[in-house]
Amino acid sequence: LRLGIAQMLFLDVPVHAAVKETVDILRSTPSTKVPESKIKFTNAVLRRVSREGNNLLENNTKPSDNISPWLLERWEKDWGPEAAAQISEAFMNQSPIHLSAKYPSDDRSDAARQARLQEVMDAIGGETIILPNGSIRVGDDIG
Repeated sequence: LRLGIAQMLFLDVPVHAAVKETVDILRSTPSTKVPESKIKFTNAVLRRVSREGNNLLENNTKPSDNISPWLLERWEKDWGPEAAAQISEAFMNQSPIHLSAKYPSDDRSDAARQARLQEVMDAIGGETIILPNGSIRVGDDIG
């Protein structure tokens, strides 16, 4: 049940796929025979979560719910509750993706590196930037 819910709410798996896979797991577990009534219950819970889950998450959770209690307590002790809340919020943002391009072994000149970086950036498309260390940052907000 938790697997199906996580797929729908956090991994953006389509509802029909998450429900089907979760139910299939229950039906195919050889070590235990799951009664059909529990399979139907699981299906119903997953369907309800698909309708109401995102709303429940938005209205009943906060970023600090995703931080281990011992770590959150440490942050609150060291930096105060407001800073701990800000740190928790920052952890909810996706980190930028950095790529390193491989260079031809026979030519390590700056021109060859720049050409290879440009080739990789063209293949990626979208917003990219070359960082000072020669890696490429990919993403919508590359600043």
